[in-house]
Amino acid sequence: MDAPLQMLVANIDYDEFKGRIAIGRIHAGEVKKAQEVKLLKPGEEGRNGKVAEIFTYENFVRTSIDSAQAG
Repeated sequence: MDAPLQMLVANIDYDEFKGRIAIGRIHAGEVKKAQEVKLLKPGEEGRNGKVAEIFTYENFVRTSIDSAQAG
Protein backbone atom coordinates (compact mmCIF):
# COMPACT_ATOMS: atom_id res chain seq x y z
CA MET A 1 0.00 0.00 0.00
CA ASP A 2 1.61 3.27 -1.18
CA ALA A 3 -0.74 5.80 0.43
CA PRO A 4 0.53 7.56 3.57
CA LEU A 5 -1.18 6.71 6.83
CA GLN A 6 -4.29 8.78 7.56
CA MET A 7 -6.21 7.91 10.72
CA LEU A 8 -9.09 9.86 12.23
CA VAL A 9 -8.98 9.50 16.01
CA ALA A 10 -12.49 9.47 17.48
CA ASN A 11 -11.56 8.98 21.14
CA ILE A 12 -8.53 8.91 23.47
CA ASP A 13 -8.27 6.36 26.28
CA TYR A 14 -5.57 6.01 28.95
CA ASP A 15 -4.00 2.94 30.53
CA GLU A 16 -1.56 3.18 33.48
CA PHE A 17 0.84 0.73 31.84
CA LYS A 18 0.42 1.50 28.12
CA GLY A 19 -0.21 5.26 28.34
CA ARG A 20 -2.40 7.09 25.84
CA ILE A 21 -4.52 4.93 23.52
CA ALA A 22 -5.96 6.45 20.31
CA ILE A 23 -9.20 4.87 19.11
CA GLY A 24 -10.20 5.56 15.53
CA ARG A 25 -10.50 4.51 11.91
CA ILE A 26 -7.74 4.23 9.31
CA HIS A 27 -8.83 6.03 6.14
CA ALA A 28 -5.70 5.44 4.04
CA GLY A 29 -2.40 3.59 4.31
CA GLU A 30 -1.16 1.09 6.86
CA VAL A 31 0.10 1.30 10.45
CA LYS A 32 2.66 -1.11 11.95
CA LYS A 33 4.12 -1.66 15.40
CA ALA A 34 7.12 0.59 16.13
CA GLN A 35 6.20 2.91 13.21
CA GLU A 36 7.12 6.58 13.55
CA VAL A 37 4.02 8.78 13.10
CA LYS A 38 3.20 12.49 13.09
CA LEU A 39 0.37 13.58 15.41
CA LEU A 40 -1.62 16.55 14.09
CA LYS A 41 -4.33 18.68 15.70
CA PRO A 42 -6.09 21.58 13.96
CA GLY A 43 -4.42 24.89 14.77
CA GLU A 44 -1.39 23.28 16.49
CA GLU A 45 2.14 22.26 15.52
CA GLY A 46 2.50 18.58 14.65
CA ARG A 47 4.54 16.37 16.95
CA ASN A 48 6.28 13.05 16.52
CA GLY A 49 5.16 9.79 18.07
CA LYS A 50 5.76 6.06 17.86
CA VAL A 51 3.19 3.25 17.66
CA ALA A 52 3.73 0.87 20.59
CA GLU A 53 0.85 -1.56 20.02
CA ILE A 54 -2.08 -2.03 17.66
CA PHE A 55 -5.38 -3.55 18.72
CA THR A 56 -8.47 -4.68 16.85
CA TYR A 57 -11.76 -6.00 18.13
CA GLU A 58 -12.77 -9.57 17.28
CA ASN A 59 -16.08 -10.76 18.76
CA PHE A 60 -16.02 -7.84 21.24
CA VAL A 61 -12.56 -8.89 22.52
CA ARG A 62 -9.55 -6.58 22.09
CA THR A 63 -6.77 -8.48 20.28
CA SER A 64 -3.18 -7.33 19.64
CA ILE A 65 -2.05 -7.38 15.99
CA ASP A 66 1.18 -6.45 14.14
CA SER A 67 -0.34 -4.15 11.50
CA ALA A 68 -3.63 -2.70 10.30
CA GLN A 69 -4.65 -1.07 7.04
CA ALA A 70 -7.52 0.91 5.57
CA GLY A 71 -10.50 -1.04 4.31
